[in-house]
Amino acid sequence: MKIVVRLPNWLGDIVMSIPFISALIQAKMDFVDSIKIILIVREEYEAILNCLNIRDQFDVITFNKKKYSGFSGPFKFASDYKSLIQDADIYYTLSPSFSTALIGRLIKARTRIGHVSSDFFRGYLLTKEVSYIKKHRAEEYLNLLSTSPTSSSINPNIHINIYANPYIYTNKLIINYDEYFLINATSEAPSRRMPILKWVELISKFINRTFIFTGLKKDYNYIEELIGNLEIANGNRYINLAGKTNLIELMSIVSKAKFVISNDSGVAHLSAMLCRPLLVFFGAGDSNSTSPKIYSEHIDKNFKIIIEKIDVYCSPCLKNQCPIKNNVQNMICLKNINMKKVYSNFF
Repeated sequence: MKIVVRLPNWLGDIVMSIPFISALIQAKMDFVDSIKIILIVREEYEAILNCLNIRDQFDVITFNKKKYSGFSGPFKFASDYKSLIQDADIYYTLSPSFSTALIGRLIKARTRIGHVSSDFFRGYLLTKEVSYIKKHRAEEYLNLLSTSPTSSSINPNIHINIYANPYIYTNKLIINYDEYFLINATSEAPSRRMPILKWVELISKFINRTFIFTGLKKDYNYIEELIGNLEIANGNRYINLAGKTNLIELMSIVSKAKFVISNDSGVAHLSAMLCRPLLVFFGAGDSNSTSPKIYSEHIDKNFKIIIEKIDVYCSPCLKNQCPIKNNVQNMICLKNINMKKVYSNFF
């Protein structure tokens, strides 16, 4: 039996798909290795899969988003990898897009499974649509297996001890500090980004600490602005690595952090996967469905996940931009978080 899985597009979602991957591996073992599993992932996120302790149980196909963009993208992808994925027995798409459902049809997968969508044409491309169960996204992905031909071998209460080795990339570490806090002050959605002055309020409470800031190249100036608002008299050291690391280097830096403080973002999920103590701020996002989770039994004694959020009349709005234009009410889901209380979590 050949199973092809199109993983989600974003870093955090890929991490949340780990229990799904684990369940498939469990089914593979129950079938005495008669199942071949092929995972399709964006090339920039392949490193996540490569550090899992079950990496030898599945094959990986990476794709370049630019190369396979536009209407012709799925057709070209299906053609380029025809010898590997054509005539799959089961095709799962964990992404809600039309194009990922189309790939399943183009490779002539016998069974094509994905979540219910408002897109009629996407539904036509799937043989089985699974309704959302309004639970954590990791459970939503697992629920796709409920109508699968392999579902009889999957016990949702039994999970393979899947984990990421937190020291697998130690030799790639590009910094050499014994102890540091890692700060991820960025997020793709502005509504999930703690305002700069709130970061300044929190970080200024620390004394004689090293803070490493991560982000994309486009975030570099934003982090510089944040650092520029911080006092240096308290003995703290600030290092801006936005745009200076690839995913492997980022994983290495995260794995050595004393504590990770992050907005609701992929880095927060990566930190949880690597079992680092984590505090994450939730604004517009729904922590009940997308909060970082523990995926491993190999946990440092100091490992914990702290979710900082406040419930206001408009949360969670799930919008990428705060719809409230009034300066007083704008982003109150993050602006009203008590940083004195947040600081107490570290001591």
